[in-house]
Amino acid sequence: VNAGLIPPSLNGVPVRPKEPPKYGKRHRGKVSEVIYDCFGDFRGFVLEECCSEHFTIECREPSIGELALRASRERLWLTVLTDEKTGKICEIRISGR
Repeated sequence: VNAGLIPPSLNGVPVRPKEPPKYGKRHRGKVSEVIYDCFGDFRGFVLEECCSEHFTIECREPSIGELALRASRERLWLTVLTDEKTGKICEIRISGR
Protein backbone atom coordinates (compact mmCIF):
# COMPACT_ATOMS: atom_id res chain seq x y z
CA VAL A 1 0.00 0.00 0.00
CA ASN A 2 1.33 3.41 -0.97
CA ALA A 3 0.65 5.90 1.84
CA GLY A 4 0.91 8.77 -0.65
CA LEU A 5 -2.32 7.61 -2.29
CA ILE A 6 -4.32 8.19 0.90
CA PRO A 7 -5.83 11.70 0.88
CA PRO A 8 -5.43 13.92 3.97
CA SER A 9 -8.40 14.22 6.31
CA LEU A 10 -9.27 16.70 9.06
CA ASN A 11 -11.43 14.03 10.73
CA GLY A 12 -8.69 11.46 11.22
CA VAL A 13 -8.88 7.83 10.25
CA PRO A 14 -12.37 6.70 9.25
CA VAL A 15 -13.78 4.26 11.77
CA ARG A 16 -15.60 1.23 10.52
CA PRO A 17 -18.86 0.71 12.34
CA LYS A 18 -18.85 -2.38 14.53
CA GLU A 19 -20.99 -5.18 13.29
CA PRO A 20 -23.86 -5.72 15.71
CA PRO A 21 -23.82 -9.12 17.38
CA LYS A 22 -25.89 -11.81 15.78
CA TYR A 23 -28.17 -13.16 18.45
CA GLY A 24 -27.81 -16.87 18.79
CA LYS A 25 -30.38 -18.06 21.22
CA ARG A 26 -33.26 -16.41 22.96
CA HIS A 27 -34.28 -17.84 26.32
CA ARG A 28 -37.31 -16.62 28.24
CA GLY A 29 -38.29 -17.72 31.70
CA LYS A 30 -37.84 -17.16 35.41
CA VAL A 31 -34.67 -17.46 37.47
CA SER A 32 -34.80 -20.73 39.40
CA GLU A 33 -31.22 -20.71 40.76
CA VAL A 34 -28.43 -18.19 41.27
CA ILE A 35 -24.97 -19.77 41.20
CA TYR A 36 -21.91 -18.74 43.23
CA ASP A 37 -18.45 -20.32 43.41
CA CYS A 38 -16.68 -21.45 46.61
CA PHE A 39 -15.49 -17.87 47.24
CA GLY A 40 -19.00 -16.42 47.03
CA ASP A 41 -18.40 -14.85 43.62
CA PHE A 42 -21.29 -14.84 41.16
CA ARG A 43 -20.96 -17.50 38.44
CA GLY A 44 -24.33 -17.45 36.65
CA PHE A 45 -27.96 -18.37 36.94
CA VAL A 46 -30.44 -20.95 35.78
CA LEU A 47 -33.40 -19.78 33.74
CA GLU A 48 -36.44 -22.04 33.89
CA GLU A 49 -38.38 -21.94 30.66
CA CYS A 50 -41.85 -23.26 29.95
CA CYS A 51 -42.25 -27.03 29.87
CA SER A 52 -39.70 -27.37 32.71
CA GLU A 53 -36.68 -26.77 30.44
CA HIS A 54 -33.68 -25.23 32.19
CA PHE A 55 -30.86 -23.20 30.69
CA THR A 56 -27.71 -22.26 32.61
CA ILE A 57 -26.34 -18.84 31.79
CA GLU A 58 -22.73 -18.39 32.82
CA CYS A 59 -21.60 -14.89 33.70
CA ARG A 60 -19.26 -13.36 36.27
CA GLU A 61 -20.56 -9.79 36.15
CA PRO A 62 -21.66 -8.79 39.67
CA SER A 63 -24.39 -6.45 38.39
CA ILE A 64 -25.95 -9.35 36.46
CA GLY A 65 -25.83 -11.34 39.70
CA GLU A 66 -27.79 -8.60 41.49
CA LEU A 67 -30.30 -8.58 38.64
CA ALA A 68 -30.66 -12.38 38.79
CA LEU A 69 -31.29 -12.25 42.57
CA ARG A 70 -33.93 -9.55 42.18
CA ALA A 71 -35.61 -11.42 39.31
CA SER A 72 -35.66 -14.57 41.43
CA ARG A 73 -37.12 -12.82 44.50
CA GLU A 74 -39.77 -10.92 42.56
CA ARG A 75 -40.52 -13.78 40.13
CA LEU A 76 -39.85 -11.54 37.11
CA TRP A 77 -39.69 -12.87 33.57
CA LEU A 78 -36.31 -12.52 31.88
CA THR A 79 -35.54 -12.77 28.20
CA VAL A 80 -31.83 -13.39 27.61
CA LEU A 81 -30.32 -12.96 24.15
CA THR A 82 -26.87 -14.46 23.62
CA ASP A 83 -24.19 -13.93 20.97
CA GLU A 84 -24.26 -16.53 18.22
CA LYS A 85 -20.50 -17.20 18.29
CA THR A 86 -19.45 -16.72 21.91
CA GLY A 87 -22.63 -17.53 23.83
CA LYS A 88 -22.09 -14.38 25.92
CA ILE A 89 -25.05 -12.30 27.04
CA CYS A 90 -25.88 -9.53 24.56
CA GLU A 91 -29.09 -8.32 26.07
CA ILE A 92 -31.42 -9.00 28.99
CA ARG A 93 -35.03 -7.88 28.96
CA ILE A 94 -37.11 -7.82 32.14
CA SER A 95 -40.88 -7.99 32.38
CA GLY A 96 -43.41 -8.59 35.12
CA ARG A 97 -45.33 -11.13 33.05
